[in-house]
Amino acid sequence: MKELDEENKYEFIPDIVDESGNVINRDDLSEGDKKKFDKSVGRKTKHDRRKHMILTAESELIRIIRFLSKEGEVPKRKTKRSKMNRDYIENILSLKVGRAYTKYKGQMEKSGCIITYNGRKYKRIIVSSSHSRAQKAMFVAENIWDKAMDILLCGIDADTEYKFMSKWNSYIGLAATDSIPVSMPKIVVVDDKEIMVKAKVDVVREIDTWDSEGNINRKFSVLHDKVKRVPTNLFDGAGIVTVNMAEKWSKELNLDYIPASFQFRCIPCLKGKLYTMPIEEFAKTYNVSRIIDINGKNGICLRIK
Repeated sequence: MKELDEENKYEFIPDIVDESGNVINRDDLSEGDKKKFDKSVGRKTKHDRRKHMILTAESELIRIIRFLSKEGEVPKRKTKRSKMNRDYIENILSLKVGRAYTKYKGQMEKSGCIITYNGRKYKRIIVSSSHSRAQKAMFVAENIWDKAMDILLCGIDADTEYKFMSKWNSYIGLAATDSIPVSMPKIVVVDDKEIMVKAKVDVVREIDTWDSEGNINRKFSVLHDKVKRVPTNLFDGAGIVTVNMAEKWSKELNLDYIPASFQFRCIPCLKGKLYTMPIEEFAKTYNVSRIIDINGKNGICLRIK
């Protein structure tokens, strides 16, 4: 929704008019006409609420909000086109900012990033990279905001200061990515594997000079096809998963094959690609039975047959 007033509020109050276009005052009606009036108000209110509904795929954020919602707060609604029953999660709201960023910036600072929709207060929680591109922001009901953020942070100190807020928004915004939950694996973090790779590269050199007025003159020269040894990280944004776990995920995803890789999201702020690998067989070849983590501690004990 996007129709906010200067106080960050949206309140739908339908006007019921007569045949001449004049607004009808309910207090002037008979008891029978009041019932007709109330039905008309109900229809208009229902239509306005439906106008602000959006259909979205499931994400970890939505699963968290559904979990925190009280019984009865996530009713089933039948969509008009597909006729399918879907969860209607009233505790989450998407604000379409569009080109009105300057207008909303002042209002958000004044209200503490809280907006009011039909009497219900919502607080800003996530603006992911895709939300930024689409000029949107995600809000959740104020009464469950603290619990939702506590789950999203997953142990990170809420008072942690970040140098680049745009990066932090992108990291925590990963929880809004469309995803399918699978069984939680045992995780061990190991140091990146970096090797030196011989490569033919173009070397760009920058030459800066300044004139008498202090203006910089910048020139570039290019040395083509220079052979260099380049440090290369083999696992930048990637990891490996055992065949057994990959097979388990495959069944949970209703697949009839074991994928070679998985795109994953995990709170807090984790993403990447996991490649299926026979880790136990590899470890057996090199007589390894335990993985040492990045801090030098004993990590996962491998089951070597």
